Amino acid sequence: MIGLGYKNDLVVSHHTPQGFYLSDEEGTEILLPNKEVPEACQPGDRLTVFCYLDHDERPIASLKAPYIERDQLAVLTVSECSSIGYFLDWGLEKQLLLPFRESNKTHQVGDKVLVICVIDEHSSRLMASERIEKKCKPDLNVFRQGTAYNAFVYRETPMGYELFTREGLKGLLFRDRTAVDLKPLQELIVFIDRKRPDGKIDFALQLKGEDKFHQAKERILDQLVKHDGFTALNDKSSSEMIFEQLQMSKKTFKAAIGILLKEKRIVFEDNGIRLVVN
Repeated sequence: MIGLGYKNDLVVSHHTPQGFYLSDEEGTEILLPNKEVPEACQPGDRLTVFCYLDHDERPIASLKAPYIERDQLAVLTVSECSSIGYFLDWGLEKQLLLPFRESNKTHQVGDKVLVICVIDEHSSRLMASERIEKKCKPDLNVFRQGTAYNAFVYRETPMGYELFTREGLKGLLFRDRTAVDLKPLQELIVFIDRKRPDGKIDFALQLKGEDKFHQAKERILDQLVKHDGFTALNDKSSSEMIFEQLQMSKKTFKAAIGILLKEKRIVFEDNGIRLVVN
């Protein structure tokens, strides 16, 4: 069955003047328009496509990866205000509607909004909703301690910050577990620190003990690889700059680069750190 709002692995079936039709194992077909068809595409090829409804509410496939999928959370930008709600840029030709009834406050063009993508029970169309706590019912059993999750700052509380992972898991990051103040909608990489008996979740930005430093090392190395082997961070950098780029405390950063230096995997330069290429 082809799932609207999800990526689907489909087989190219046949060509029409409008494009290629793709089919699933049950024979259900969906159109991939000519402007999306890759070169040398032919029947029998397998393609991973995102499926949604076009402007005429017809099922359509796209090779583009949207910023959000069904049952996921993301921070999207308001691109248009209308009489029925707000249209959000989600990386596809047809924008995603946030109806007024699903919004928490008034928005303007350019605003950033944390939403979940769901099926509208009234129209069966994909839509966005800011009513995340009402729409999210994740299975806690699928989430594991020690696994990294992308999360967004939902709101500040007297104890710290409430976060939602991209999959919709809500939890608390205590104020003393972060080295800097966090901003609304800020995206973080978090770990599940504890599952409480009452079902609530405590998040952490780093693992405990040796795993914490291993994770910090890998994050620094990833940063170096992504930036051609160099980062303008060192032991003199501010806590805010380190956290913004690596989401770790300055203390953890200094310990991790100390280990990397001993392992001869990095060297210091005047204004940063250079990856040693063997």
